[in-house]
Amino acid sequence: MKLLALASVLAGLLLAASACGSSHPAASNGLHSAAYRSLPHSLRLLIRRSLAKPIDGPTHEIDVYGPGTLAELGLGETADSVNEPHRKKDFYLIVWRGRFVCHWCSSPGPTGDNDPPEPPHGAFETIVWSASRGVTDAAIGGRPLAEISRLQPVAVITQS
Repeated sequence: MKLLALASVLAGLLLAASACGSSHPAASNGLHSAAYRSLPHSLRLLIRRSLAKPIDGPTHEIDVYGPGTLAELGLGETADSVNEPHRKKDFYLIVWRGRFVCHWCSSPGPTGDNDPPEPPHGAFETIVWSASRGVTDAAIGGRPLAEISRLQPVAVITQS
């Protein structure tokens, strides 16, 4: 009888521990958190579509940063971005974590002919998205941008 009581206490502790999500305040286990629902509708649609039909590979986590200007997100201000549309605080940086291979990307090959011997691949895929302009930039790499370390994500979506 004591063994049964001990087993039920252990099972309860295991269930309680597994119910604890990430210690991150914006973490969620899917697409139903308040943080996710606070994102613009068209950005939520982009995320849902990318999870339902991945183009570059499987995703296990999506981190969303923003809204802000390109400079606030650590993406710099270029000569093009001093125009009013780029100064809006409606840009988001979205970081997909998984295993990605970009077969549709172009990058200079060894001869500079835009036909690389191997498509770009990595554990991180990033896009810059704007409510007024949609996707403005995308990249795949082996590690996230250094600028991300100083940012606080507004939503973290994990996949089982």
